[in-house]
Amino acid sequence: MVQRILVLAAGLTLLASPAWGDAVADFYKGKTVRIVVGYGPGGTTDLTTRLIAGVLSKHIPGSPRIVVQNKPGGGSMLTANTVFNNEPRDGTVIAAISSGLVPKQARGEPGVRFDARKFQWVASGFDTSSMCAIRTDAGVDNLDEAMKKQLTMSSFSKGGLSHVEPVIFNAVFGTKFKVITGYPSGGAQRLAVKNGEVNGFCTTFQTVKSTELAMFEGAAKCCKVLIIAGAEKEDHPLLEGVPAAEQLAREMGKSADDISMLKAMNATNRISIVHAFPPGVPSDRVEAMRDAFLKAYNDPQVQELAMKSKRELKPKRGDQVPGSSTSCSPPPSRSSTGCRKSSPRTEDPRSAAWAASGPRSAPSAGGVERGPEGRRREPEDRQPSVPAAVTPCSKPSSEVCSTYSTRPRSR
Repeated sequence: MVQRILVLAAGLTLLASPAWGDAVADFYKGKTVRIVVGYGPGGTTDLTTRLIAGVLSKHIPGSPRIVVQNKPGGGSMLTANTVFNNEPRDGTVIAAISSGLVPKQARGEPGVRFDARKFQWVASGFDTSSMCAIRTDAGVDNLDEAMKKQLTMSSFSKGGLSHVEPVIFNAVFGTKFKVITGYPSGGAQRLAVKNGEVNGFCTTFQTVKSTELAMFEGAAKCCKVLIIAGAEKEDHPLLEGVPAAEQLAREMGKSADDISMLKAMNATNRISIVHAFPPGVPSDRVEAMRDAFLKAYNDPQVQELAMKSKRELKPKRGDQVPGSSTSCSPPPSRSSTGCRKSSPRTEDPRSAAWAASGPRSAPSAGGVERGPEGRRREPEDRQPSVPAAVTPCSKPSSEVCSTYSTRPRSR
């Protein structure tokens, strides 16, 4: 397993190609470059892509027209699959997807129809950490209390950003987050929190500081940060008194497996908001687009807008993107996988590992469950298994890891 992950990471690293010339400008002149965003409008991936799209054309040889298209689904997996398999491979289509898709492939999760080793990474926009927040009226003041009370958390899809975090915090710290999947974008995910449909959500701290600061301060304040990933945290008013996950795990005497899991969970956020070409795009166009994205991120107009919206851009070229995105260290004296793989749709989600901090009652099974607004949730026997990478080898498999529900699609 580890060897496979390392091969995936190594396969992402592309050496710089020879200098390109007028051929790239001749190709792009008069053409349209379409950036397909794997989430709906209003999320960080969408807003960041649109932020640089306004100046990107002038930095690409030939100055092509730039169009942004939203194609949400599966935490950007639909876009990754579509661009990889069905879109032109000439440099006119770029995918804006989650870096968390790479470890999804490494874990062998269902639905992956791309090979991350063959994507040609163009750029990433942020270096951040994930965090979970809850409503101030959720009846929970700190992480200790979240180990005693179930909290519903909105999410895009299983196995990706906004989903893995609460599940892993459940496994390591014994919190009782219940993940509600099916929200098409970060905007929709957080709107559910604002409307009181769920108790909280997980995202990156960069998103909170830029897109959703009003949820945490001022007249519209409704939420507070409960925990942030990483070994340390930045000096920010919203993080006062908030534990950093890896540091907390060490203080609580958690195992090396647990700490490795927390590190792996946050690794993809260090290369957040990634753009990629499908395989087969000529190398001179790949290199030209990498240069163009980096120039667009550093463009004075973009920097000014980013500063106004409190976005701390930390762009990287595509050949700097890989490296820490597929970490999954094997624990000592265990299987070389480092993670125990579950069989999708065959293993009961209630059979996965849970951090032991006292006995817990099993979730109610069967029947139809209703959310705060009376929305129908799927019975638990229809829920998917816990993602493979959240199950450490050293944990028992007899206790509950997480309870899942799926947000119904609007009709």
